[in-house]
Amino acid sequence: MPLTPASIESITLQAEDGIAISSGSEGVVKTCDILTGLCKASFYTPAKGSRWSDVQLINSMSVSAWSMKEEIHTWDVEKGETQMVVTGQVNVEDVRISGDGSKVFCLCHEIIQAW
Repeated sequence: MPLTPASIESITLQAEDGIAISSGSEGVVKTCDILTGLCKASFYTPAKGSRWSDVQLINSMSVSAWSMKEEIHTWDVEKGETQMVVTGQVNVEDVRISGDGSKVFCLCHEIIQAW
């Protein structure tokens, strides 16, 4: 399924690896070659229908986080499993993953929280 520009929620440039990695509201994560623009890999995560998401390539592994139904989730690519980081967050305005993948940051009503 092609990913349209309107459905991209997060994009991260990984210059040292020569790729861009994106996530979208349909749960699709794509890695693309920065120089050619060609898609190197794509896969689905359980994040379909999420409002806020982020994806990072950390130590050659993709880590994805998203907010859905007042919960923050992460996805382990190697295991193909989701983990609920926290629940009960209201007014989630953004979700980000730290550069080393050890923390998930959430902007909730002008307050930044980390897990």
